[in-house]
Amino acid sequence: LVSIILFLSNASAQYFPNDGGIRNRQQWGLHNDANIGDINAPEAWDLFKGSSSVKIWITDSGVLIDPVTDRFNIASSHPDLIGRVVLRTNWRDAGGHGTGVAGIIGAVTNNNYGIAGIDHACLIYQDVGGPASLIAASDNNADVINMSWVWEPTAELINSVAHAYNNNSLLVACMYNGDPGTGNIYYPAALKGVMAVGATDKFGQRSSFSNYGDHISVVAPGGSQLGDLENENIYTTSVIYKVERVTKTEGYDEIKTYTPTFRWLGGTSFSAPFVTGLASLVKGYALSKGISLDNDDIRKIIELSSSNGYWADRYTGFGRINARKALDYLNAPWQINKNSTTTSVIVSSESYSAVVPGLGFIYGTGQGSLVGVRQKLNAKIPLTRYYTTTPRVWTRGAQSKGWTNDPAMSGIKNDCESVSLYKNADNVWICETQNYIYYNILNNSWYPCVKEQARFSCTALGVPQPPQMAGVSLRQATTTKAVPGTNYNLWFNWAYAYGCPTLERYEVQYYTDAVPGWRILKSDVSPNATGWTIYDFGSVTSRIYLQMRAIHNDGYVTPWSNTIYIDPPNQDDPIVAESNTAEGTAFSNGKKIVVDTDGKLHTVYVSGETVYYTSSLDEGETWVAPVAVGSGKHPAIELTTDNQPTVCWNNGNCLYSIKMTNGVFEEPQLIYTGPEGSEISYLSYVLDQNSNNSYLGWVDEGASGSSVLISTYNPSTSGTLAPTPIDQGGTTAFKSPSLALDKAGNLKIAWSHTGKVYYKDGNEFVEMGDNGIHPIVDTYGDKTTVVWQEEIAPDIYQIVKKTKGVNGWSDKQIISCPDGQNADFPVVVAGGQYVYSKNVKDSDYDLIYNCEYDNGWLMGTQNLSGAQGGISRYPSIAFKQEWPKSKLYVLWTEEMPTVKTGSKAIASYIKSYTMTVDPVPSNYIDVGTEEYNSYNIQKKGTYYYGPQPEYTIDYHSSELKYSIQNLDPAKKYRIKVVYYQETDANIKQTLTVDKTFNNKTTIKPKTVVTEEHWLPAVCVKDGQIEISIAKNAGEYAVCSVIALYEYDRDCDGKSTEDISGSNSKSTAAYSYELMQNYPNPNTGKTAIKYQLAQSGKVSLKIYNTLGQVVKTLVSQEQPAGIYNAIWDGRDNTGKAAANGVYFYRLESGSFKATRKMVVLK
Repeated sequence: LVSIILFLSNASAQYFPNDGGIRNRQQWGLHNDANIGDINAPEAWDLFKGSSSVKIWITDSGVLIDPVTDRFNIASSHPDLIGRVVLRTNWRDAGGHGTGVAGIIGAVTNNNYGIAGIDHACLIYQDVGGPASLIAASDNNADVINMSWVWEPTAELINSVAHAYNNNSLLVACMYNGDPGTGNIYYPAALKGVMAVGATDKFGQRSSFSNYGDHISVVAPGGSQLGDLENENIYTTSVIYKVERVTKTEGYDEIKTYTPTFRWLGGTSFSAPFVTGLASLVKGYALSKGISLDNDDIRKIIELSSSNGYWADRYTGFGRINARKALDYLNAPWQINKNSTTTSVIVSSESYSAVVPGLGFIYGTGQGSLVGVRQKLNAKIPLTRYYTTTPRVWTRGAQSKGWTNDPAMSGIKNDCESVSLYKNADNVWICETQNYIYYNILNNSWYPCVKEQARFSCTALGVPQPPQMAGVSLRQATTTKAVPGTNYNLWFNWAYAYGCPTLERYEVQYYTDAVPGWRILKSDVSPNATGWTIYDFGSVTSRIYLQMRAIHNDGYVTPWSNTIYIDPPNQDDPIVAESNTAEGTAFSNGKKIVVDTDGKLHTVYVSGETVYYTSSLDEGETWVAPVAVGSGKHPAIELTTDNQPTVCWNNGNCLYSIKMTNGVFEEPQLIYTGPEGSEISYLSYVLDQNSNNSYLGWVDEGASGSSVLISTYNPSTSGTLAPTPIDQGGTTAFKSPSLALDKAGNLKIAWSHTGKVYYKDGNEFVEMGDNGIHPIVDTYGDKTTVVWQEEIAPDIYQIVKKTKGVNGWSDKQIISCPDGQNADFPVVVAGGQYVYSKNVKDSDYDLIYNCEYDNGWLMGTQNLSGAQGGISRYPSIAFKQEWPKSKLYVLWTEEMPTVKTGSKAIASYIKSYTMTVDPVPSNYIDVGTEEYNSYNIQKKGTYYYGPQPEYTIDYHSSELKYSIQNLDPAKKYRIKVVYYQETDANIKQTLTVDKTFNNKTTIKPKTVVTEEHWLPAVCVKDGQIEISIAKNAGEYAVCSVIALYEYDRDCDGKSTEDISGSNSKSTAAYSYELMQNYPNPNTGKTAIKYQLAQSGKVSLKIYNTLGQVVKTLVSQEQPAGIYNAIWDGRDNTGKAAANGVYFYRLESGSFKATRKMVVLK
């Protein structure tokens, strides 16, 4: 917050007037190129230039504004003050003092002449200096009165100051001058209610002549010495005054000549009008924003925005004024809030006598004696806002009723003193104040009022704490219309910071993807409510975005909150069928959904004791009527080579299968009978579409023990199975045998046995981890993944995984956040697409989707079932590889007991979530990037698959040739090469694959060039290719990697593309992105990945919650590309960072992004 304000206050000005004084840097007090000594006036003018609604009163020697030519006077109005100063006939400025003050405050500005005034539109009135002028000015509603003079502290002066102050005029006086300055007291500057101003030179230091004392408020530019001193003092409007005697027969005439001019004037007399001009700007800017400021408000805003901050000393007070920062306090996030009370208690009562100026037996009739009692009153004023940090609070005497403890020097000035500021038990800020009332026994009266009429007022300046949303959820309606997608209730929970005394109601606005534009959704939410209901929410067919704000009874309205969004119940997700079984799609180790080569979906589920099959007529939008295929539960489905479904399930201790032929199911077949009294569970089924050979895995659970069994199975020649036990144990020892086949048809098995997770294939047997259940195995490309539930507390699980690549098994990695909420029934497909069920609140479970980049880094999670309020369990997923984006499908059981008894099985095609990472097996050939600044290819040949680096391929010793082996002729491949160079000329290179084509590419300087092609099938028919790059002109360009993507033969895209006819293109191959660090939370060591669209200066820094830089990770030029920065958990001094929340921020060019991380050691 503070850094933002400082940034605004020091910003370069956009508006700069054309007056010579400021253009030529003569008015250094307004603007100084060295950024010292000035008040940042041009920066303030960017926000506000002035208002004619503000009345300023100059009590001084007059202002040269009355033109005249007669026998005794020759005068012309000062051109830079015409229209700004109200004419006073027959009164002119003989010394130029008042004229100089007027020019500083409000000279005509941007007229290509003279000087610039601080306020460009204020109305200036003039009167002679002295006490009488203060009465006249305040009675004529003066907003600010400038007093660049001194006076004896007479009763007249004291009472005049009190009168003007009580009328809400801001009184500004000079501290007066010494040679050098002293701590002597001068008036009116030292009187209560007067803003006393000292002087500074052009270097921002206190001027040597400027007096000081405990009563000083602020300092402002006043020059280096008294009198005239060019370039060092204050350049302003003035007068050349001459008196000439003309001899006549009867004597002589005195002819007085007043000539407008400009002079360099020094003294605190010319510091005071800087403050007066700024006070006028603050008052006018506040009025333009609908903010009413009293005299003490203007004073405190100027003081708090001055250079010493919130602390004052006796030499410069609160410091040199800062016009821009003063105006910034009237903008968000700052807020002015006024409070008052008439409730007080008597703290003390004592005998008192004094001679009080202006206090006679009749109020204000003259000087008299007060003899009687003085009572001290104490009042506690609750602030009607909550603040992010401690607010700045001051009292407002003119709006109070009561006196100080020294009315002799305060006259009859109203006052109210602040005693303390604190939070009470309800976290409400309390400003404790006091003032005094006096009882005069001579006339039997209380002054200024009786206790019940005493008034206490204060103002708070701070950053209000906005409403905080506590949670958003969807809950089913109790009406009969409540079905998914048509009529749901929206339950919106929030918490407003600790409650608020003035909070009247909440207001909510919304818009949807279908109908953009914010609209009010509900405007009368009770301040005591914890949520509200919207009926027919299901009629919104697209995502809905919501914001909330709080309305206060004093007219204040908080800013709109952050935006949240909610997807309607199962948005666009077709209901496969209704079920009355909570385990409709259990268990997740057996596939319940598959997708054929035409993109149609086939699913199985259970309702009651019946197994059903249904399929889509398209890509999941339209479904045929379900078909009952048998009695039992826990079905699994696969597709044969000709896209025919085959289904297996269990009923008690028996396994059954059924297959479809020509669109019709044959009769069910009994394929296995377990021991008497046993129960089959956790059925898993995989099929090799190349051969139709398949495997079944299950658990036989009996009274005496249980076994994990595996058996081969061929749907075309189904018969009685002869399973092989791979593990045996107690009655409930096993959870979810899971099966997968690699592209060579080799079987992979995962299961759990009494908390231990195991993996087995033809070559190895591996114990994956402890405290685990429900493992799922998946193969994709050359990668094998096992994902499972790991218990971290009693009945609380997190989702973890291990991956096997060319270099063996990776370390265990957490997929779900270990936040103390249970996660279960994970599934994985395509080597890195994860879905699992997560307890999000109370008994509510949602489906969570997570995926990983091709280098193994996990992305953020996505809620698929969309805060249903029900229980989302037992997911099954299917994946269809396509180009340019693959598709993912999810089937699960959604238990909705409030709608009807039972559950619904819902298939969801993830339309609302674009797959950021397309899970395509890839070969990355790193051709060298070590010599960052050379922009030349370096010889290297490293093969990358997914997260497994450093597997070296064959490459030529002297040419850029790379031989890639073990490609699958049944697949098709797409090659992508990205070039970049920063020489002064174009570079030409040729990409060749298997000598069947030669594609030439021109790489312009500082331009990312990408060429991407499908490889003809002829290139990979022998399972290998040779890739080469040759330069035709100039040096080699950088080529970070050569990427070779492996697709299924039936995916979209032209497999017969003629690569020789393809053209390379210049593209922004990368976009700007700052990714979530991993791991997060972390124990003090984490990695941050980011992507740059263009080359440029890059800054990556870590901040604490106070906005302080903890660590600078990157500060250098970098070309476009993907980068990975490691933080070792230490700050810039090498000290270990403490536990807590941190932010990391990336800046490059105009791109800026911030993310949050948590350190937990």
